[in-house]
Amino acid sequence: MLFDDTNKWWGDQGMRDKPHEGVDLCFYNDGQGGIHRLNEDMKIPAMYDGAVAGVINDFLGKSVIIEHKLPDNDQIRWCTIYWHTNPVSEVVQYAQLDWDAISARKILKLLDPLHLIDSIYLRLAGT
Repeated sequence: MLFDDTNKWWGDQGMRDKPHEGVDLCFYNDGQGGIHRLNEDMKIPAMYDGAVAGVINDFLGKSVIIEHKLPDNDQIRWCTIYWHTNPVSEVVQYAQLDWDAISARKILKLLDPLHLIDSIYLRLAGT
């Protein structure tokens, strides 16, 4: 499912109440032509250097929040969130973020991750 998508691919396949908050990644190319499915044993590297700021519950597992600093401005901070994961250990939760705040987009601006990924991707039919 792509960022801001409002079509459900599950259940009644109707419309979502709110736009999708991220990008669902299912498969990856190993660089040698092999296509693999992500599974619960897969280790997910952070896209940028940062510190784990918290772990919150979501409806398919845990959401890991990583806080980053801009390289040229130490005062501006931003976060990447990895939803629906199964982290090895838990940390203190990020004070202002919970699932309701994220989906309501009250205290933050969500960015489409595909604009940041420097790779070719393929959207599968029905997703």
